Amino acid sequence: MIYYSDKVKAEITDIFWERVWLKFTVKVTGDSIADKSFYILNDRDRCVCPLLCEEKFPGYYELSVNITNIGSRRCIPEGRFRVAIGKKKNEFNGSYLVLEKEIVARLKEKAGHFLFGNGTNSYNVDFVAAVADVLEFNVRIVKTDNGVSTPKTELKKVYRKNMRSFLRKLYRTERKKHFAEDKKPVILLFSEQNDGISTNLLSLKLRMLERVIDRDFEITESYRITVTSRHLGFTSWVNVVTKLARADYIFMDDHAPILDWLELDKKVVVTQLWHAGVGFKASGYSRWGHFASPAPFSCHRQYTYGIAGSKKVRPVFSEIWGIDACRVLPTGLPRIDDYLNEDHRKMTIDKLRDRFKIIRDKKVILFAPTYRGKNRFGASYPYEKIDFEGLKEACGDKYVVLFKMHPWVLEPVPIPDSCKDTFLDVSSYSAINDLFYITDLLVTDYSSNIYEYSLMGKPMLFYAFDEQDYENLRGFHVNYEEAAPGKVVRSSKAFIKAIKEEDFEVEKVKEYVDRNFDNIDTHCSDRIIDWVLLDKMPEDIRDEIMECDMASSGYTKRL
Repeated sequence: MIYYSDKVKAEITDIFWERVWLKFTVKVTGDSIADKSFYILNDRDRCVCPLLCEEKFPGYYELSVNITNIGSRRCIPEGRFRVAIGKKKNEFNGSYLVLEKEIVARLKEKAGHFLFGNGTNSYNVDFVAAVADVLEFNVRIVKTDNGVSTPKTELKKVYRKNMRSFLRKLYRTERKKHFAEDKKPVILLFSEQNDGISTNLLSLKLRMLERVIDRDFEITESYRITVTSRHLGFTSWVNVVTKLARADYIFMDDHAPILDWLELDKKVVVTQLWHAGVGFKASGYSRWGHFASPAPFSCHRQYTYGIAGSKKVRPVFSEIWGIDACRVLPTGLPRIDDYLNEDHRKMTIDKLRDRFKIIRDKKVILFAPTYRGKNRFGASYPYEKIDFEGLKEACGDKYVVLFKMHPWVLEPVPIPDSCKDTFLDVSSYSAINDLFYITDLLVTDYSSNIYEYSLMGKPMLFYAFDEQDYENLRGFHVNYEEAAPGKVVRSSKAFIKAIKEEDFEVEKVKEYVDRNFDNIDTHCSDRIIDWVLLDKMPEDIRDEIMECDMASSGYTKRL
């Protein structure tokens, strides 16, 4: 039994996990707690981080901590820890929390083991009852070998180790040269996922050129695909590292594997423009424990800023990237600027009507699901789940269906000859946002394409026949059915029925837009340029960042 004072008793009644959030239910009896301050302490009684505290109902509190981000973009480190209440400055003077008797026997099942990488390493959190039933938990990283060791695999390991060591030295050398040069600050538009510029980077680049930003900054670019190109040459690596070393500002639109091991100079401002996490799929650190989860130190830890469409969704991206929510800037996506441009819209609609004759005088259903599989290797879609004949019947004389499959799905849509007057595979058309202009109903599943489409204010239908399997493989960071801005159907029969009856629950679209967009305009790129490059960040956001950084450094310095 542990006492906060002579008249207060606090016990842990449950331990549970919500993705990467470790949570404790605490029962407090006796006098109410005036200072609801709970902390995680290390084995030297030093405060590692505070716990978030929410009073669920009188006498019961829910404590929580994101184990992947306790401040300064760090996981809870390896070691032994306790949960406590009360402290005085840097020295702990409160009490450890103890376990309710009923939970002591169930501690093993409360453990959290999070695989990362290719499933060969694990970040483990295990609970034990110490003296007087005080809760202790141990954190350790378990590393295992990647399969059977052979002379060839060992040689590859040595080569990779030596190569990375050389490239790190090259980065430091080129960085010193860069500082010695009296030149304009350098902006690098950077991708390791595409061999050309992506939509967000292109929109940002064009706006920078329109505003003559290149008068005061040097704009450079680097694009290559590292996921499928496993044997990039020595020259490619040297060129990329040299460009990274010369950059003062880096804008990227996806994960960059090179930054999982090449640590950048802390002075470099790195801004992540990726935004797919606003859908349903758990990504980054929010999917720890699933295949290809990031390591405790990864590319994400190096972001100075990420972007989002609104303040309300900042926690989603904070969890994904393992950075503080204050550093997720609610600027909106650069690609939204063109998307909402009325001249671009009119021109694009005319172009599409000329290209796809099938859509004339018909309403358009756009069937645009995400892929199935672990990654782009072997990505597919189970076409047998589509009742082509039933869908054609549901369309009648009113609709045509355009199939836009995920770029990783290489197998074409097997449209029966009897349906070719109603269905068309447009997967080769790269700009899905253009297709939204002519779409009257979007059919999707777990894809982030709902983000831009929602701004059209038109209905969506979610065909989620494998929801449970998909969640087991990828994980969701939101409740799927509650978050979907439209009707969810889980069978082909229900899918066809919803189209026939036009039952789409369209009222959910407005709720989604209200949550995800602070600004619906064509100035997203301008906000990024002003806030990140020109030091014109709004004072409230700047103050949030300063306050958050001070709090984080206050705890991490005591580790």
